[in-house]
This record gives sequence, C-alpha cells and structure tokens, in this order.
Amino acid sequence: MDIRSNLIELFKYAYRLGPVNGIANLLKVYTGNMDNIRIKGFKHPFKLRKSSSDVAVFNQVFIEKEYNFDAGGRRGTGRFILRQCVP
Repeated sequence: MDIRSNLIELFKYAYRLGPVNGIANLLKVYTGNMDNIRIKGFKHPFKLRKSSSDVAVFNQVFIEKEYNFDAGGRRGTGRFILRQCVP
C-alpha cells in the first residue's frame, strides 16, 4: 500500500471506531496482533485470524458498513453482531 491508501484507511478506522479505538485497532491489524479487537458498544472483543478472510470481513462490516451478509465468513460476524444487540 502507498501512503495515500494508508492514510485513507487510518481515517476510515478513526471515523468508524473513534479516534483512539480506531487507530489502536488498525495498528493491531497491521502488526498482526489481532487477539483483542475492541469495538465501542460491544461487550466482548473480536479475535481475527491471520490466515483467513476475517480482516477483510471485519473491514467490510465495521469499516465500510456493508451489511449484506451471506453464507460463510460473514455469517459468524452477523451472528456476533446480533448477539450483542439482542439479549
């Protein structure tokens, strides 16, 4: 990625997740330390796997705000969101 792409991604994370939380989570994704991804309003943290589509799905759902869930990886993320919202 070039500097411009990195800055755009940084601003997206900061905008969607809050300045401190967004930057902290982006750094975790960049460094590969994805065991404790926290999102405001969610009781439990995420754990993203390195060798899967977890990061792409996380970005699609929480950063890009694309909520069209289908079968596969998005199903688990959708279930996680619903469990946080519905008691």
